[in-house]
Amino acid sequence: MKVLYLPLIRTTANYAVIYGRRWTVLEHLLLAAVSFKRYTAAELAAQTDMPSRLVVEALINLLRMSWIEVRSTEGGTYFSATAVGKANAVKSRLPEDEQRDLQRTALCRDRVVGSWYRTEDLDIVYEADIPEDSHKLAALLDTFEPNDPQIRNLLRFGFDQRIEPSTLQFRTSSRPYARVVVAFDRIAGGLPSNASPALVTHILQEAQWLQDEEVDDVSYAPAVDEVGITENISAWNFVVGGPQHLALVKDCLESARDHIAIHSCFVSSRTVEALLPDLEKAARRGVHVDLLWGLRLDPEDPAPPKPITDTQEVLNRLSPSLRARVQLAPTSSGSHAKVIVYVDRHTSEWTTVIGSCNYLSTEFDWIDASYRSRHPLVAREAMSFLLSSQLPSSGRWTPVARRLNARWSEIPRRPKSTPGTHKVRLLLDGEHYAAITRARDLARSDLEIGCDIYGVAAETSVLVPAESAADAGCKVVVTFNRPSRKLVEEGLQPDVAGAAARGILLRTNPILHAKYLLWDEAGAAISSFNWLATVVDGARVNGAELGVWLEGPRLRSLVSSAFPAGAFSPGSTEHS
Repeated sequence: MKVLYLPLIRTTANYAVIYGRRWTVLEHLLLAAVSFKRYTAAELAAQTDMPSRLVVEALINLLRMSWIEVRSTEGGTYFSATAVGKANAVKSRLPEDEQRDLQRTALCRDRVVGSWYRTEDLDIVYEADIPEDSHKLAALLDTFEPNDPQIRNLLRFGFDQRIEPSTLQFRTSSRPYARVVVAFDRIAGGLPSNASPALVTHILQEAQWLQDEEVDDVSYAPAVDEVGITENISAWNFVVGGPQHLALVKDCLESARDHIAIHSCFVSSRTVEALLPDLEKAARRGVHVDLLWGLRLDPEDPAPPKPITDTQEVLNRLSPSLRARVQLAPTSSGSHAKVIVYVDRHTSEWTTVIGSCNYLSTEFDWIDASYRSRHPLVAREAMSFLLSSQLPSSGRWTPVARRLNARWSEIPRRPKSTPGTHKVRLLLDGEHYAAITRARDLARSDLEIGCDIYGVAAETSVLVPAESAADAGCKVVVTFNRPSRKLVEEGLQPDVAGAAARGILLRTNPILHAKYLLWDEAGAAISSFNWLATVVDGARVNGAELGVWLEGPRLRSLVSSAFPAGAFSPGSTEHS
């Protein structure tokens, strides 16, 4: 076994939570009853067929909130609702008696790739206690972003608690290390199951050059290959094609129960206008629609950016009451992600869609690919990324941020679910590079990568690891739509013959916009990340790119079968 020491930033996050007692159905029923007619306690007990003592206790709770009042007459003591009580009685759920509390959680951020963990999930060692001649990984990061979406998912909450919409406060940090053990080319201990793929790859590469040593105990933390989120994946989970994504976004708007968040990198008034009837129908059902966008300027499009006010003018065609329910974020999120999150009104399941489709700007004529999930933890992580992209660096939260925070707080933190057949993990930003090298290492017969833009990043991010897979005997196929503007301006073109000499089949598809990664039948990744063109330089916001990493049986076949009949699909040799 090999022992490495991972440099950390250790801090404590202080945050405020709001909580309150849940009102019972009986209390709501009693409030509704006395909103229309005055009753005595005995009459209410008779009508509800409940014990008198239970009814009286419920009435006392309502009295404490000043929602009902009591008056004595010659005929008896009667209860009736106040004006405030009548207003609350018609609501689908009574507002909670809220209280505020302060909490804190100890967290650590690794200083290599920047992933966050709870302190108790790591084996913390301070530099003075590290044995001489031990291998300490080089620290590359010294600061952190307070609005990092990963932090929010690590905060602890009690029953019926939700985070107050305010900025997290951090205490003075220290610089300890985490002890990590590597055995047989895998992490044997020291990192939790949510360890970043980029961090795992970096540690394993460093461990290759170390000598084995005796390790007494590796039981202090689970290995990284333990099962996290699992789902039973079928063809339903994959959406591929332009018209298919148009049908998808329409179905999501029709199926949303009370709120839906749609994030698109770009926004076009023409696309929003085409979706306006569906937005109006959703708003008429009482659904709040948050339309979020990332960038105003497409570096690949020479046309000037369309002003956001054009889209606002389209939405203003809705009546004032409906317009209040359909909101376009006033500022950019800075993210390239494409995400939809909502609760399905038919199944009451949290539904999340992550992929490549720009729902608010596309003509729905490209081949896009998305992964659709029913797992609440996928929704919770995705909503956290959306919320973090809307948070100001300081000051008051915007209405959209408050709405997203309220929805995020509603998502179950520890859902009851049966083990699924496939592993699911979200990919964030630079983790996409590690996804390519990890797929290369796992592939035994086939490796396939697809995206729309071939850029200057292709050589280091894709072709080098792809060549290694080809040298190991894998069939490697890389598909793209077109070269980037920068590549063309420099007079360069993708070298198809040179790639073939390296064992890589480089081919084009003129309508491909999907970003996918496939290996054998055992794994897939669907994302917003342009594997061949995007450079994560640290200047973009956290959550700039979002994807899903999937492992399990028949994934390649499921993705391929999702492609429309007659369309180019992974595994084929069309457009070579």
